[in-house]
Amino acid sequence: MKRYDAMQNVLLQPNARTLGVMKLIDSYYPAFAKKVFERNPLMEKLAMANFSSMDILLYPICGHCETLAAYCAYLKNPDGTTARREDGKGIGICKCLKCGKETIAPITFYEWCLMELKRRSPEDIDLDLMIAVDLVAQRAMADARRILVSAVEKEKYYVQSEEP
Repeated sequence: MKRYDAMQNVLLQPNARTLGVMKLIDSYYPAFAKKVFERNPLMEKLAMANFSSMDILLYPICGHCETLAAYCAYLKNPDGTTARREDGKGIGICKCLKCGKETIAPITFYEWCLMELKRRSPEDIDLDLMIAVDLVAQRAMADARRILVSAVEKEKYYVQSEEP
């Protein structure tokens, strides 16, 4: 029972990287941070959860209500094959859990953040927002790698200590 409770506690805690991204956005643009999950509690739980399989910056944005959405399929050609972009990647379709509408080839949360922050920032600012967002993402990835290495080391020790 203790293992179950511990696992449940880990899954219910917010993802540290996602929480960091949202706190950063909230510190610079609170109205934008509030809008991301506005009247969309299921998407908030999916994106913020510790078990989320996708980085928050990669989630698609609904083209109708501008909140986080979830990928549901790929666009199909008339012959039934997946439609692809010039770079060879499939063209995704997302479905919004708030308004229920589908968006073909949606922009990502990363791209949306850049557009919103560029619109809000003064024109005389010399800071390239894409570099700033990339630096935040790079730092978060380094933190995630450090945590993963630590977990792998602990797992090796745990597995070795159980052997007779």
